[in-house]
Formats: sequence, structure tokens, C-alpha cells
Amino acid sequence: FLAFALFVSVGTTTAKPIAKDISKINECKTPYDLKTTELTHNSVTITWETGFEGLPFESPSCEPYIREKGETEWHSDFFPMAGMNEQTYSDLKPNTTYEFRVRCVCQDWMSFDSKPEYSEWAYLEFTTEPMPEVDPCSFSDIPYVEDFENTYKESMPTCWKTYYSNYVSK
Repeated sequence: FLAFALFVSVGTTTAKPIAKDISKINECKTPYDLKTTELTHNSVTITWETGFEGLPFESPSCEPYIREKGETEWHSDFFPMAGMNEQTYSDLKPNTTYEFRVRCVCQDWMSFDSKPEYSEWAYLEFTTEPMPEVDPCSFSDIPYVEDFENTYKESMPTCWKTYYSNYVSK
């Protein structure tokens, strides 16, 4: 099959016709080159390539799913969109292994009444970062006030030291 399209450059009145062989449009390719980016202790962005070369409207929509390793049920909070090739997840558990899978939904763009075809699933396993250590000497409330009322040498707050018997410093 051969499809024809007419592209007009912005700011010009000339149009360039192109022809595109769409005889293999229903060959639904498995996503590849899955990788994590922006991996933290509680979030991740996963990207992939669809392997679907061609015109922009030929891009398949993709269905990403995630689960904690060992679980049986896959979870998805998405609305598949054409050209989608990344998914961000938040509220993940620190230092936890997750399984991710994605497949593409390929449909003949010339016949939206046809039953969609699905690619094979592509899989990725990743582990979130450990919870960052909290510095017990950092203060989240600024200004920080310590009046040392009812504080004795034996019960000094963390990160405070006594010098001599009457002086206290941080």
C-alpha cells in the first residue's frame, strides 16, 4: 500500500508531496531500549522506544504497567496517547524492586473500525534508591529556637555539646 501526504512549510505557499509505503503498518513492533531516568527513593521516569518509524500519525499508543516485584497484579494510571514513550511514577517505596512492562497498541490509522493489534510486552526491572539519610543536626524549622529550659548536661539535645559546666554550643 502507498499513502500520500502533502506537507506545507510554515510561512510558504509551496507544498511538498511525499509518498509513504504503509504495507507493513500492521507489524506491531515491541518497544525496546527501556531505561530508567530520574530514579530516586520514591519516584522514577521510564522511557522506551517504539521502533515505529514513519509519519507522526502512525505512532502507536502504548500501555505501561508497574508492580512491586513479587506481586501478581499490574497497576496502571494512564491514558494511552499516540507517541507516548515515557511514564513517571511517584509514591514508590524506597529501596524496593519494581517490575515494569509496556506494549504498543497498533492500529491501521486508515481504518479506526479495525480491531487493534498489540505488540509483545517489553519488561524492565529496577530498584528505587534507599531513603536518604537525615542529618540529625539539620533543622527544618527556621528560625530554630532552643532556650535550654529544663535541659541538663545528661539530656542535651542531639548535636549540642557542653564545654566546661556553664557553656553550651552547637
